[in-house]
Amino acid sequence: MSRKKSLTLGEKLKVIEEYNEGKCSVRQMVKKYEVGRSQMYTILKNQNKILEEFAKGRSTRLKRLRRTTANEKVNRAIYDWYVNERERGTFITGVMLQNEALLLAKTLGMNDFKASNGWLDSFKRRHDIQLKTQPSSDSSEGETLITEKKWRDNLKDLIIGYHSSNIYTGDVTGLLYRLLPSEVTSYNREDLPKEQLTVLLCANMDGGIEKPLVIGNKPYPSCFKNLNHDTLPVHWKYNKKSRVNNEILTEWLMDFNNKMQIENRNVILFLSSAICATKITLSNVQLELFPSDDTVFTAQAIYNVANVMKSYYRKHFLQSLIAKSNIYPDLSDSRREINVLDAVNWINQAVKKIHPELVKNCFISVGLCGNEPFKIYDRSVENLNEIFELCTVGGLRDSGEDIMAFDGNLELIEDALETGVKEEDRIKDELDEQDGYVENPKEIQIGSYEDALTVVDGLQEFAAIENHAKLMELLGEVKELILPSILKRRVN
Repeated sequence: MSRKKSLTLGEKLKVIEEYNEGKCSVRQMVKKYEVGRSQMYTILKNQNKILEEFAKGRSTRLKRLRRTTANEKVNRAIYDWYVNERERGTFITGVMLQNEALLLAKTLGMNDFKASNGWLDSFKRRHDIQLKTQPSSDSSEGETLITEKKWRDNLKDLIIGYHSSNIYTGDVTGLLYRLLPSEVTSYNREDLPKEQLTVLLCANMDGGIEKPLVIGNKPYPSCFKNLNHDTLPVHWKYNKKSRVNNEILTEWLMDFNNKMQIENRNVILFLSSAICATKITLSNVQLELFPSDDTVFTAQAIYNVANVMKSYYRKHFLQSLIAKSNIYPDLSDSRREINVLDAVNWINQAVKKIHPELVKNCFISVGLCGNEPFKIYDRSVENLNEIFELCTVGGLRDSGEDIMAFDGNLELIEDALETGVKEEDRIKDELDEQDGYVENPKEIQIGSYEDALTVVDGLQEFAAIENHAKLMELLGEVKELILPSILKRRVN
């Protein structure tokens, strides 16, 4: 094997040009230029500095390099939008530019476009744009967030004309999806995002809950191999810190709007201004941002729903650990067998168990409907008792209260300065995927529908011996799903 070398400035420029034009993947360039991954990563991460260094010598070449970009259509469109908005006196922020760029990219069919911080910095330099972080102190009240009092006064006026099934609210919660409280202290702060999932729950006043949005720190965990993301019971998104950011939220809002379009519905959606930095215009969704310091609305609107979801999730988690204790006497070994696919399935099952009346109660508690809350039992209390019992059965040193509350203060929202997928993160992800990154490998024992049918037959026999009627009924339904797939393959 040839010795790895350091690239000259000229070679670095060729690397940057080929990468930005999409001629070569990172892995192909590592092989072509005979350098290490870390050197290639450093070159692409610091490409702006390299270009500036070259500009000191030959600026004509730099201009040609800078004009070569796959995002030129978006850049032109967003600059025209920026000029028009400034002429109208609109106050523009970086987040607003990123939001609008994502929308324009979707319109242009550029679904892979990322309105990252790197893109924003490059765009501002190219057009000599300087953005203020906030309006000046003498700007009009209409340019600032409405006060909590005004929000409260206008709240009921906002929902006039909307059926209860078309009034939505949403919020985010965090899960350390396979950790126990006693294990958290052994983790560095930088490593926690690998164990974190951020979940956005969105529900309407009738108690209906939308398909959850779940954010992890990898685009394609190994347990998703050969899996179509559309078949997941959740919307899967990612960023390096497992947090919701401007780009992810914008994509989710557009998907939610498309769903409402298909269903021929016009809805109103309340989100915290802490989650959604700017109010964007959608065809079928009226987006209203309540003040981030409105603690009553923020805490009550969907907090109880998230708590109940997490209590159901913890039950699934602990039951899984204890059920495998004969295989893994050490529960720490057992929990490492839990992967992201297990987690998203448990999140889905937990959401389905949430009673609609609990959701309705949340809307009542913030004054959106009725005067008296429904008299219903808070299932999270009963779940907590069951979690206590599971802790005892499993011999855990963690208490039920700790298990329910230990991940209550996770960072869920990415800072505006870090919004979007950074270029260096995307490069790392590409390298990880090409090198076969393995998060939590499991040997697949079932290789065909015939194998699956054999397993179900065995489970049915077990259920009969144990006189478990409900299990036999469910396994019969599973068999009805498997048999047509076997017959279809044999006919073809």
